[in-house]
Parts: sequence; C-alpha cells; structure tokens
Amino acid sequence: MACSSGSIPMARSSSAWRLVSGVSFTLPTSSCFEAPLMLLAIDAGNTNVVFALVESGEIVARWRIATDPRRTADEYAVWLSQADAARRA
Repeated sequence: MACSSGSIPMARSSSAWRLVSGVSFTLPTSSCFEAPLMLLAIDAGNTNVVFALVESGEIVARWRIATDPRRTADEYAVWLSQADAARRA
C-alpha cells in the first residue's frame, strides 16, 4: 500500500517565516510513519540562523543563533540537538 500525499501548509507567518508566493511542497502524511511527521525549517540570514519545528502547519519550537561563517554544519547540529533536548525536558 502506497502512502498518500498531502500538502503541508506553511506555519503562521512572521517576520522570520515567509513563503515565496506560489511555492508549495508535498510530503507524505503521517499515516505512513509510526511517529508524527515534523519538518525542520531553516531561515539562514546574514545576522541570525533561525530553526523551527513545524508540525501540522504550526510552529511547535523555534530557536535563533547568531550567524558565524566559521561555524560548521556539525556545530549547528550539536547546538540544535541540545536545544531540542532542553525543549523536551
């Protein structure tokens, strides 16, 4: 049995989260997975990088860190995993 697809709407608009007009994307619905489907949204700006967890079109968590061109992807991953662990505690 194939998974059905459903359009995931962009979360509430704010200054950090804008969707380009006419752009949409489709992901499998959570019925295809054991855990609820979440999307990690990243807004990489010149001053800050903002990460958000989006579930069912709603932002459930959001973090902001200063942009540093010397920071590696691994450093962002460690920082983000620690921020998420603190959210769950």
